Amino acid sequence: MSTVKDFEELVIYQKARKLAKQVYDITREGHFQFDSRFIQQIRAAAGSVSDNIAEGFERQGNKEFINFLYIAKGSCGEVRSQLIRAFDVGHISEQTFSQMYNDCRTLSLGILNMIKSLKSSDMKGTKYQPTSTPTQTPHQTHSNPNQTPHQTPIELPSPQSNPTRTPLEPHQTPSNPNQTPLELPHRTHSNPTQTP
Repeated sequence: MSTVKDFEELVIYQKARKLAKQVYDITREGHFQFDSRFIQQIRAAAGSVSDNIAEGFERQGNKEFINFLYIAKGSCGEVRSQLIRAFDVGHISEQTFSQMYNDCRTLSLGILNMIKSLKSSDMKGTKYQPTSTPTQTPHQTHSNPNQTPHQTPIELPSPQSNPTRTPLEPHQTPSNPNQTPLELPHRTHSNPTQTP
């Protein structure tokens, strides 16, 4: 079991696949091909054997696999019963019936042996095996030893003049907004008759 990677490698699955193909073959011949309801029943049962083996294996747990193997074994018994009925009503020959009936019994025994093997195994299944934990990259430390770890660095503005302040024009002095500008009086001459 430990060396099997895919359900297609299982002998019981290979035999179940062969059985399903044989069922499809016999249901295309003779009077059998006209018994549509019977065809659906025996094809569904034969397909259930291989499908449950595959699904149980893919669950990757022995306990679940065993449950699906029991279902597969039950479906295999259903095919045996339907083969008997097909022979009784004349849908298949005695030779075909004997060969397929024995194949079903061999497959059922193989499924049972697989169940016993899984029950006696200490393995729980591949999904219970521990997986390696990915290595985590350590957090980057800050150069400032006084800075708290995981703290987002604060970006300080560059030392520039206040962007909202209008640059002073040449020869312009900042005035007090509350101070009224002084007006210088015009210079007058003392002698009104004197020409400037």
